Amino acid sequence: MNYRISETEDYYPISVLCSECGLEVEPSKEVPDHNLKMWKCEDEDTGELLAAAVAGYRDGCYVLEQLAVKKEYRNEHLGEKMLLTAEDGFRRLGADRIWGCAKVPDYYSQYGWVRINKSLAPDISDCQACRQFHKTCFPCIIMKEL
Repeated sequence: MNYRISETEDYYPISVLCSECGLEVEPSKEVPDHNLKMWKCEDEDTGELLAAAVAGYRDGCYVLEQLAVKKEYRNEHLGEKMLLTAEDGFRRLGADRIWGCAKVPDYYSQYGWVRINKSLAPDISDCQACRQFHKTCFPCIIMKEL
């Protein structure tokens, strides 16, 4: 498979992909105010969107807002490529630390991310204010030093 990763300003297809991948993202054409940069991974031959990553800034912190890979491409290392692309993008923005809220925190731990207790974390995710947080939904706040 041939693919290309590039920066994009078109939020709508990314928001659709994230929603289809089970992230709590409403498809929208309007880019959320806290988003800084977005990257997409497309099939070079068909232009199909395979994966995406979104960098944001909330509560004085750089945040990995979304990382999504279409289910049928999850064993192609696209998540890793997108994560590394986003981390490099954060470095270019001047970040020395990145925060996130992950439904699959063990995936991130293999790349140097650590779990952070909710009480010690900045307010970087809408999940933290949700009544279902750690009741019926169990994402973890994660962080990586760059």
